[in-house]
Amino acid sequence: MKILIFILIATISIYAHLNTLDLQTIKFKIKKLESQGKGDIYAENKKGYLGRYQFGAVALVAVGLMKRDAYIKATYFDKKLGIRKWKRGINNKIFINNKNNWNLSRGKNSFLGNEILQENAMDELIRENYTYLRKANLNLSREDEIGFLVATHLGGFSNALKYIKNKIDFKDANGTPISKYYKYGTVKLSEDEQKRVEQMAKKYIGGRYVWGGDTPKGFDCSGYTQYIYKKVGINLPRTALEQSKVGVRVGLDKIKRGDLLFFLTDKSRKIPITHVGIYLGNGKFIHASGKKYGVRISPFSKYKSRFVLAKRVLKGSINFKFLTNYKSIIVDKNFFKSKATRAIFAPTKVVLKQGFKYELVGNKYIRR
Repeated sequence: MKILIFILIATISIYAHLNTLDLQTIKFKIKKLESQGKGDIYAENKKGYLGRYQFGAVALVAVGLMKRDAYIKATYFDKKLGIRKWKRGINNKIFINNKNNWNLSRGKNSFLGNEILQENAMDELIRENYTYLRKANLNLSREDEIGFLVATHLGGFSNALKYIKNKIDFKDANGTPISKYYKYGTVKLSEDEQKRVEQMAKKYIGGRYVWGGDTPKGFDCSGYTQYIYKKVGINLPRTALEQSKVGVRVGLDKIKRGDLLFFLTDKSRKIPITHVGIYLGNGKFIHASGKKYGVRISPFSKYKSRFVLAKRVLKGSINFKFLTNYKSIIVDKNFFKSKATRAIFAPTKVVLKQGFKYELVGNKYIRR
């Protein structure tokens, strides 16, 4: 029990930098790209790929739902290509259809239709690839990281790495290029979203500056940005300093409309950031500047010497519902026998790799 808790704490700390919104964005994009496309948890294509995210044998082995030893026996390592390939007479579909290759009592039938199990498996795959990505020390923006993680679902981590480094465009058995996944996965700002921010921001030009204000009756700088972004569905912290800690950092050469610009305008406060505004493009930004002018548009050039950093909080117009997260799963009272009556937020792989013979049915692990 103590060992499991230690593993879970270590796992959570490793994955801490992949936030929930990014995780759900990646999953949403993968679901859209898959051949089934409609999020069918019962889907099974002609090559044997299963479920909402079209899991293949490699992915199912990686999360512990299928037996690694069985997979090794069914494949061989092609040194020239640097990948494992099926032995003669075996393929993905044949391997998956063999109930004995699974760590679930009813094989693929336990997996198909089980939404929680599929969502947990996808979470683990993405998080695992994210840890590999961080270890690779690639200098990628957050948008490119998301594109990379979507691409790994098609061709695996090594092929995604070859694409990002050398533009070697791996294609799967259906001829789909990894570049398609990567480019679709990369989060691009929506023109509509940028326009909504700009229109909302300009609506209050000339508004009063009030220290501590966060309504149209009076704004301070961070109260203004918080109010504007809330109107477009994005919740920001209250102060400029706290707002600077969210979103994706972008360089001055890559800033776009809707990005937040942070400045140090008052050194006497002895904090690194004291002011924030919204970039409008063409070298201008809008902000609640102070009591004299209130909300106004200013040229960035006049503030450049006090500029600290820029952050992007717009994620693109992606509409999705938040799917089940493994942290919400409640396990039946027999789980771990008398030692616990609730799940310890155990990802599927940790449970299976610890040798517990339980099957996830609905939202409970049932003893088999």
